[in-house]
Amino acid sequence: MKLTIVIIKFLFLGALFIISNNNLALRDSHNREQFFDIYYSWLSQVFDNALTLTSYVVKFEWLPTAENFTVVEVQKNTNFVP
Repeated sequence: MKLTIVIIKFLFLGALFIISNNNLALRDSHNREQFFDIYYSWLSQVFDNALTLTSYVVKFEWLPTAENFTVVEVQKNTNFVP
């Protein structure tokens, strides 16, 4: 529920910034068409950036490899007693 509210607020603020930065009066049909074009373009850029970020996160090596440890670090980790 909280995530939905955050997403709605994000989209609403994006719409308000588009309206204010382009001085659009939405009473005029031409301005509404221009708003929807800009808003759709902005949403597609947000979606593309989210996909790019997700692909970087998925491709990132999260687990340590044996190359990253020295012998001393491995010995310290094996002597751990809970």
